[in-house]
Amino acid sequence: MMGIAARVLRKPRSFAAREWLFQIHLYTGLVAGLYALIIGITGSALVFQPQMRDWLDRDLTRVNGSGPHVSADRVLDSVRKAHPDFPIMSVRMPTEENATFRVSASHMGGHEFYVNPFNAAIVGEGHPNDDFLTWLQQLHFNLLGGKTGRVVNGVGGLMLFLLCATGLVIWWPGIAHAKRAMSINWRARWKRLNYDLHSAVGFFTLIFTVIIALTGAYYAWPEESKALVGWFSPLRQKAAAPRLPSRPESKEVSVSELIETARHAVPGTWVSMVMLSHGSGQPVKITLMNGGSRQYQNSNYVYLDPYTASVLRVDSVEDRSTGDAIIAWVPSLHFGTFGGGLPVYTLWLVLGLSPALLGMTGMLMWWNRVAVKKWNKIRPRKAALPVGESIYGPEEVTRSA
Repeated sequence: MMGIAARVLRKPRSFAAREWLFQIHLYTGLVAGLYALIIGITGSALVFQPQMRDWLDRDLTRVNGSGPHVSADRVLDSVRKAHPDFPIMSVRMPTEENATFRVSASHMGGHEFYVNPFNAAIVGEGHPNDDFLTWLQQLHFNLLGGKTGRVVNGVGGLMLFLLCATGLVIWWPGIAHAKRAMSINWRARWKRLNYDLHSAVGFFTLIFTVIIALTGAYYAWPEESKALVGWFSPLRQKAAAPRLPSRPESKEVSVSELIETARHAVPGTWVSMVMLSHGSGQPVKITLMNGGSRQYQNSNYVYLDPYTASVLRVDSVEDRSTGDAIIAWVPSLHFGTFGGGLPVYTLWLVLGLSPALLGMTGMLMWWNRVAVKKWNKIRPRKAALPVGESIYGPEEVTRSA
């Protein structure tokens, strides 16, 4: 009698549970098909979000000039003088010599000011809450539904993971047919070609889809996800920002001094962004990078007292626990920004379309195998006509005679 392991390897379709898993896979796929299409296309587009931003705002993100950059304080003073009623939230530092500073301010939905790095002149203004890229982000992250859409997105991510798990089980054909299941017969008829595409693409993109599904679910339930990860490996970072006593009469130190203090706290890094204190008891948070501007797994965070420039807490790459590292890698894995430049971005763009392709091919398989048969059963059939009678009536037969 063949053992369980041998059945799995040689005759996996002999298990009765496989049919149940097939039904789960089928109907989960029908529900998640449109979701996979939307998430796949928008996610692939957002891989190149910085490049798209540079193109859309090409007259704002780059300037002509050379020489040393002005200080962040001078940049902030320039924006404050021009817009004294706009509370400044953050400033992003230039990533290239001719790149501009980006200052975010909150007022009636938010504004972004692009500032010349050589003379602190305001180059122009963007409105990050109402442009095309923001709409694309909202569609991808929240399905244009706010918090409710974010939760629906998380459920969709878990459904994708369920499709991966059940799909792998029902895909496995046994050792003898494994090679065939990984190939595509491009000369086959369209129904077989559609099946081969679904089977092969699903297998080769399995790991990628699992990553996208689980990291997408993380964005819907970040705190719950951290708690789950912390159960395996305690998190030492990503805790709430430290609170400070209220000192309304005190004068804040310069941003340049805060930046210099942060650099000494995490040497060998460069400053990416400064989040200013914009509430009672809130510290300044400075992001420093070890690698490229989008390699989020290499982000270090320094929290400082805005009145004394004293370091309150340092969340550095070197001091992370395993759980901290898992959380830090979520955005880089989701958007393919962990390194490698254009080749990796292009790979993530192509792979990002795989859920959409799997959704479409799966829908066609369901239509061919299930929907058409049910339609044929319920479709009214024409009754058989008597001999000598035309579908146009007996008088037509007489007239033709």
